[in-house]
Amino acid sequence: MNCPICNAWTDQLDTRKKTGSTYRRYECANLHCFTTKDDEVVRTEEQKRGRGRPRKPTHTINSTGTVAVSTITYWIPLDDDTPRNVKLQLLTKGGVAMYGNLTGDVSFYTHWCPLPKKRTDNV
Repeated sequence: MNCPICNAWTDQLDTRKKTGSTYRRYECANLHCFTTKDDEVVRTEEQKRGRGRPRKPTHTINSTGTVAVSTITYWIPLDDDTPRNVKLQLLTKGGVAMYGNLTGDVSFYTHWCPLPKKRTDNV
């Protein structure tokens, strides 16, 4: 299921049965929370989740203990809609990640990803 506010992927937090109906609580990748009743959205919360509940980890460490790998960010294949002439994270055919601008011949790269953004709430 996708978030009705931002269309991001969601995690199901809990399920409750009340008066013959099933209520499910979800949280999306952008921390919006919403409730469904038998697969119908009954309540959404525009505000993001507060600090009361701990956040799920956004990365894992690889088996050799040398790399932190994101669990929420994925490389995007290059296509005609890929931003040009701006700074991006680029993935080469050899699997090397680098920062750069995508201009002219793009045959050296296979995927891209936007740059990370620093939160303003000091989380």
